[in-house]
Amino acid sequence: MSADEGERRQTEEELLEQIEAELRRITVGDYLAQLLITLSSMAFQRLSLTPETATDRDLGQSRLAVDAFAAVLEVWAPTRPADEAAMFRSTLHQMRMAFVAAAAGSAAPESASPGEDSPEEA
Repeated sequence: MSADEGERRQTEEELLEQIEAELRRITVGDYLAQLLITLSSMAFQRLSLTPETATDRDLGQSRLAVDAFAAVLEVWAPTRPADEAAMFRSTLHQMRMAFVAAAAGSAAPESASPGEDSPEEA
């Protein structure tokens, strides 16, 4: 084993230890909150609402992110304070409205199957 391989292995082991320590600290509820934030960011980015994200337009991926957000929110929200859950429900509503507007402005939604232009209602 070369010195570089030994250093890489040690770095990988240290990274694994850090990840394990983080997993012991974080709660599932907190992880799901971060997941909801990530899903909403991805959904909005794939809608290409700004000139910076114009090349990212993918309504199929956006729809998947919105639907996944709704599914996670359904199981996560009852475990959180009402004001926190309400904030995420508001985000879901905004994502759905933005999706409908984007889909209406597109003659042929990308990556969307016929009849699947809008995210499921929760």
